[in-house]
Amino acid sequence: MAKFVVVVPTYNERENIKSLIDKICLVLKNTKGWKILIVDDNSPDGTSMVVRNHKLYKKEVHILIKEKKEGLGNAYLAGMGRAFEKMDADFVITMDADHSHKPEYLPVFLTKMSEGKDFVVGSRYIGEGAIPKEWPLYRKVLSNFPEN
Repeated sequence: MAKFVVVVPTYNERENIKSLIDKICLVLKNTKGWKILIVDDNSPDGTSMVVRNHKLYKKEVHILIKEKKEGLGNAYLAGMGRAFEKMDADFVITMDADHSHKPEYLPVFLTKMSEGKDFVVGSRYIGEGAIPKEWPLYRKVLSNFPEN
């Protein structure tokens, strides 16, 4: 299996990040060649300390702390740059820290990649995708409208 990095941008995700890391680690425990990279936009809530205190920190779990909040897109770009340039990743999987992206789907993505796919996309709006039931109404509405 190729080497890959799960990139997770964060900002004030102290309450979510440990359980997300634990779920990813559990799902990938029998998989080789993976790392998790948390890209934190210098969260004032201590997200980075939760990551640094994780039992797998510096083994499978890594962190990139950005100096200031620059938004989700910049966090993804910084994480991908680190994954490919410094962590020797063959490919990257991106996930949100709020548990809206389920780690249980990682094996499906890995299977598709091992079948030779160049690009795999998960979406709420195709096939078995769905908007999370626990989302408040405003978030469900916003999810259906483009940003521009």
